[in-house]
Amino acid sequence: VVLRHGEATGPLDIEPAIELYTENLSESLYDLDVSQSKRSWGAEARVCRMKRIRVVSDHYLAFGKPLEIEVHLECYRPITKGMLGMAFNTVEGTRILTLDSDVNDRYFDLQPGNYVLRARMENLPLHPGYYNFCVSVGGGGHFFDMLDAALWEVKTSDEDRWSDRGAAGCRIEPELCIIPEHGSATDDSRSV
Repeated sequence: VVLRHGEATGPLDIEPAIELYTENLSESLYDLDVSQSKRSWGAEARVCRMKRIRVVSDHYLAFGKPLEIEVHLECYRPITKGMLGMAFNTVEGTRILTLDSDVNDRYFDLQPGNYVLRARMENLPLHPGYYNFCVSVGGGGHFFDMLDAALWEVKTSDEDRWSDRGAAGCRIEPELCIIPEHGSATDDSRSV
C-alpha cells in the first residue's frame, strides 16, 4: 500500500509499489556546490563542494563498482585527529552505510586553508535504489561540519548477479570457510 496524493492505493506487488513511491524523486548532480547550503555546523571548517568521480560512468553509481568522492573543505582553524565521514541513508532516513576514515585509527591533521579530501571504495556494496548522501568532517569527538548533501541513485551492474534478492541496503561478501563434519566425504576444510 502506498499513500499517493493523500489516498492509499490497494495492495501492490513490490516493484509497482517502489515505482509509485519513488516517482517524484530526482537525482542530485554529481558535482555539487554546497558552500551556501543551510546547516548548523560549519563555523570552524566548511564543506564547500562535493564531487563524485571515476565510477562506472559520469551518469550513475552502481553496485559492486568503485566509488570515489572528492570533498572540498575550507578549514578555518587547526584540526587535530580529523576524520571524514560519509553516509548513505534510505529516502525514509534509515542509515544503511557509513564510511568513516578513522575506523582503523587513521586520522589527519589540517592547518587553516583549502583542502580536497578524496575517499575511495573499491566495491560499492549498496543494493540498487535511491539514497540520501551525507558528509561530515569531525575530530576529537566534535563535528566541524555536517550536512545532508545529495540524493543519488545506485543502479545495478554486471557485478550484480541477482538484483532481486530483496531490499537489503548493503550486500557485502563475508569470508566463508566450509568445514565438513567428521565422517563426511572429505575431511579437509577450505575457504571460498
